[in-house]
Amino acid sequence: MNVVRGAGQLLLVTTVLASLTACGQASETKSSDGTAVPSTSATTSIAASPTGSPASSNELGLTIHMIPESWADATGITVASDGTEVVWSAINALDPRGQPYMADVVSFVPGRDAEPRIIYRHPDRDSLILNVAVRHGHYGFLEGNVRLGPGWRLWALPGPNKPAVLLDKDDAPDGMPTPLMALTDDRVIWTAIHPRQGVLTYELHSARFDGSDPRVLLSSPLDKLQYWMPSTSPDGRYVLYATVEPVESGYRYRIFSLDLTRPGATPVRLGTSDEATQPETNGTNLIWRVVWSNVANWGQGLVSADPTGSNPRYLSLPAPHIIHATVGRRFVAYDTFEPVDNLTLSDLKTDKVVTVEQWPKADGVGYQQGWTIVAGDLLIFRRISTVKDVTKSPEVCWAILPSP
Repeated sequence: MNVVRGAGQLLLVTTVLASLTACGQASETKSSDGTAVPSTSATTSIAASPTGSPASSNELGLTIHMIPESWADATGITVASDGTEVVWSAINALDPRGQPYMADVVSFVPGRDAEPRIIYRHPDRDSLILNVAVRHGHYGFLEGNVRLGPGWRLWALPGPNKPAVLLDKDDAPDGMPTPLMALTDDRVIWTAIHPRQGVLTYELHSARFDGSDPRVLLSSPLDKLQYWMPSTSPDGRYVLYATVEPVESGYRYRIFSLDLTRPGATPVRLGTSDEATQPETNGTNLIWRVVWSNVANWGQGLVSADPTGSNPRYLSLPAPHIIHATVGRRFVAYDTFEPVDNLTLSDLKTDKVVTVEQWPKADGVGYQQGWTIVAGDLLIFRRISTVKDVTKSPEVCWAILPSP
């Protein structure tokens, strides 16, 4: 089958974990208001900040803000935003080999909060929170724990500092793709593989944040059809998702929309491309990544279209190989396979690439893959070092983008 074992949104985990391993042992201190603040006793090559040279080419005239350094130093591998709130996993300790544990979920509301705060502490302190999602004060996260055995557990978090609710857990053979999730105002939507009467079955699930009303929205034998990369429309009415379908000539990659307000609704195909995956919409524009050989590979560019997938056009991008695209009200963010020394976005209004910042190469400033995202008019990114053995701290930055 055309799958990447253990892939999905965790494509970047191995690379990022490797770069996080040399981070110092995490501990906790208290801020002036009593909030727990993670800190580290040492920093590494991933932990670096600009040497002081000013960034150039801020074409949008953005004001770049930064969260406190102690928080930026302990961020984990995953970040998400609903345009108001930003959440991420945080490093809480290191194991005996120097690998990070990431058992906390951190929240920050730009423009309101003076500093981030921990909104969930997993009771298994040696866990890894590998993926997070947020929508209007509700959350979801994917967790793994080697000590408890192979596999994953998917949790809903109904609100800050509330008990997490287990929604699903791994019971498939080793190496199957991990769940991918999206949120509406009242539900978690996720993909999962489960054995059903001896047949490995790909499923699209939903449940309320308290775990009630679980549903299997779609299902298919793994070797017939796969469901990938769900996202939801701004109004929460539709879930968008990608499929992988084997055919005689190889595989077809298509994207669909499903009306969540109509039980038993028939999926509606978006556009006509057989090389489309990772659909995202802001309600006005639909974007997708063009597949390259495998659904979880770096894509061959991004396409923007009408919400139904009509009138598609390739976006102007600085590099051909793209992954981890997010769309805001006007701008699209992405990661590129090719190394870059600047941070760029695609402007849907002007159909141009705009540079947010570009540092002199001598400063060795880069950007952590998986951490450059847009949601609504909010931009989040994390500066890191591209120079070996530099011992300065990373910087988690945010900015408000121009409106459409």
